Amino acid sequence: MEPPCASLRVKNGIKIAIKPRRSKNSSNLVRRENVADVPCRTEYRRKYLCENIKDIATMNETAQKIRELRSRRGFSQEELAERSGLNPRTIQRIENGETEPRGDSLTRLATALDVTVGDLADWDPVEENRSIMAMNLSAVAFLLNPVLGIVAPLIIWLFKKDSVKGTNYAAMRLLNFQITWLIVFYVVTIIMDLVIKHSMGQYQAAIPVQMSMDDHMALQNAVRSATNTKPVLLSLLKGFNALMILVNTVRASRGEKVVYQPAIKFLGK
Repeated sequence: MEPPCASLRVKNGIKIAIKPRRSKNSSNLVRRENVADVPCRTEYRRKYLCENIKDIATMNETAQKIRELRSRRGFSQEELAERSGLNPRTIQRIENGETEPRGDSLTRLATALDVTVGDLADWDPVEENRSIMAMNLSAVAFLLNPVLGIVAPLIIWLFKKDSVKGTNYAAMRLLNFQITWLIVFYVVTIIMDLVIKHSMGQYQAAIPVQMSMDDHMALQNAVRSATNTKPVLLSLLKGFNALMILVNTVRASRGEKVVYQPAIKFLGK
């Protein structure tokens, strides 16, 4: 392998080249000559610089991926260090591009960020944003049928979970919220149906009985109130669901983590 080209210096306005030492014991000590007498090996230098630039670019790309994934998961550098078992200073140096994680360190970081090592290397933040946005928007199908609010995002997640691992975090929170919302929706529906049925029963039982006009109007108002309250409550539940979907779609477009509350943890860790 040829030695790197001579380094250049300027002395008294004249460019000179310093030829590298060949050995410690060699009598051929450093000689200073006119740059024209020491040909610079440009091909070697170009190859050497390109390899180093490529390594630096890869390191910076990995640092950006880890930094953005940590931000999406809502971890601080200290929390990521605790989850991965690495030193906080190491996490800081990795994210600053001062060092590149390899081997066990890379595996620990991937596990802490809920991705595989391959996903960490190939992770695309733009693709993750689009997948999470599409999954969130698909949940609007609950307006057609409450169950579709679970089925639609579940289908998208099943197609994307192996290619875009970043969707797992959002999918678990979205699905847990939709399942919780569906349970509340049907419980409210059943309770209101029972209240309406009970009010109607009281009203029908009182028809043959002699009662004052005020009592008769009170029973009618009770039935009417129960009948009118049901669609209002269900509309409020649907509006809240739609609002959560809209807010989290916007958050996903900005690269922020989704927040679905309240939700019972049926799926995920």
